[in-house]
Amino acid sequence: MHHVQLDTLQLGKGSHSNPEQGLCLLEAAAYFAGERHSDRPQCVSPVLAAVGRRLNDLLPYDKRQRLVPLVPQLVNTRGDGLDDTRRIMAVDWAVRVATPAWLDAAGMADQAARLRALAPIVDWASRDAALPVICGIRDEAWGRRQQWRKELRAKIRERLADKQEPVAAVVAAVVAVAAADADADADGIDYWEARRRIYDDVYAAVRKRYQPVIDQVQDSTIALYGRIIRPEAPVPA
Repeated sequence: MHHVQLDTLQLGKGSHSNPEQGLCLLEAAAYFAGERHSDRPQCVSPVLAAVGRRLNDLLPYDKRQRLVPLVPQLVNTRGDGLDDTRRIMAVDWAVRVATPAWLDAAGMADQAARLRALAPIVDWASRDAALPVICGIRDEAWGRRQQWRKELRAKIRERLADKQEPVAAVVAAVVAVAAADADADADGIDYWEARRRIYDDVYAAVRKRYQPVIDQVQDSTIALYGRIIRPEAPVPA
């Protein structure tokens, strides 16, 4: 094994052509194990590798560095017989931890409470037993989403009709581009720039509103990943 200086290692987003360009979590594990440079090291469980690649790329820089101490633990996890355990632990977390956090943020506290009240998912049988509740809440959330979209469209129409919102002209431009030629420049309006500004503004507003739950779920995901690397025992057959 190579001696990776974990105290100075800085994990980077995405894959890299060679170690000199940087290392992501899985590339660091390959380097630590003495394998060729790759983000698909042979010594790492495919479950841990798939989750690790995704986690490495989705986390912001500061939180990504919290994965550094896990690099040595990933080595020699392939073929250890624990992948079913890892999958079940991830399913339980998704159902009873992550999804309820987002439901709370969406104003669906009752549905969140119902998921948290489910018995722990410890094997595929208990997963199947929980499916009626999970699928029911999924359908409720979808119905709520459709209703919200309908209400949002109605509000936009009202504001455009009243012409009282500063953003109305920009929204009108975005609507117009769907029906107009992409190169049209009626009244000097840059439709594509208008659409970009709306996307940027909406993304920033949504990010600000949901940043607390984003942080909560990211922190919980990092903790989960640390737990599933070395779970106590395989799921019973």
